[in-house]
Amino acid sequence: MAGVSYSPPWWVSLLHRLPHLSLRWELTAADFRPHDAEYQQALLLLGGIALSCLALDLLFLLFYSFWLCCRHRKSEEHLNADCCCTAWCVIIATLVCSAGIAVGFYGNGETSDGIHRLTYSLRHANRTVAGVQDRVLDTAVALNQTVEPNLLILEEMFSKQTDYLHIIQKLQGLLDDLVRQATEIPFWKNEELSLEELAIQIDLYDWYRCVACCSVVIVASVLTCFAAVMCVFWVTEPKALLLQVLLAHAADLFLTAKLLSV
Repeated sequence: MAGVSYSPPWWVSLLHRLPHLSLRWELTAADFRPHDAEYQQALLLLGGIALSCLALDLLFLLFYSFWLCCRHRKSEEHLNADCCCTAWCVIIATLVCSAGIAVGFYGNGETSDGIHRLTYSLRHANRTVAGVQDRVLDTAVALNQTVEPNLLILEEMFSKQTDYLHIIQKLQGLLDDLVRQATEIPFWKNEELSLEELAIQIDLYDWYRCVACCSVVIVASVLTCFAAVMCVFWVTEPKALLLQVLLAHAADLFLTAKLLSV
C-alpha cells in the first residue's frame, strides 16, 4: 500500500530532542506519546513556563506604567526620560510580537501540510482497500460463473468413469475453498468508523483551526500595529504609553495561546 512519506523539519526534531520534564521535574522519554500522562505533563510544563514569563513581563510593565502615570510632581525632563524608557519597552514588545506572528504563520503552514498528508494517506488507504475488495469479489463471481458450469459439464461427461469423477469433485471442493477464503479476507469492516469519514472530520477540524489561528494572528497584528503607531505619535503621554503596553502584551498573550494551540 503506497503512501506519502513525511519527515519533520529540523527545528521540530531539535526541539523534540530537548529534555522533557514532568510536573515533578523528572526526566521523561522523548517519544511521541500524546495519550501518556507524563508526556502531557511535559507539554503542560513548557506551556506554563512560556505563559509565566509573559505574565511576569506584563505585570512588570503594568505596575511600572501605573507608577509612571500616578506621579504628578516631576520635571518635564524626568517625564520625558521615563516615557522614553517605557516607549523602548513597548518597541521591544512590538518586535517580539512581530516575530511571534511570523512564527505563527510558519507553524500554521507546517500544521496544515501535515494534516493534508494525513488525510491524503487516509483517503489513499480507503481507496486501496476498497479497490482490492472489489477485485476479490469480482474474482469470486467470475470463478462461480466460468469454472463452476464447466465442472458441472465435465461431471456429466465422466459420470461413468469414477477416477475422473473423483478428480472433478476434488476440483469442485478446491474451487469452493478458494471462493470461501477469498471472500473471508479480513478487510476494513468497522462500521462505526470509516476512513473517508475520518478524513472529512480531520479536514473540518483543520478548517476551524485555520480560521481560529488566522483570527488570532489578525487580532495580534492589529494590536501590535496600533501600539506601534501610538508609540510613534504619543510618546510623551504616560497614559498613552500605558495603553501601548497593554495592547502590545495583549497581542503577545494572544500569540502565545495561538502557538500553544498549534
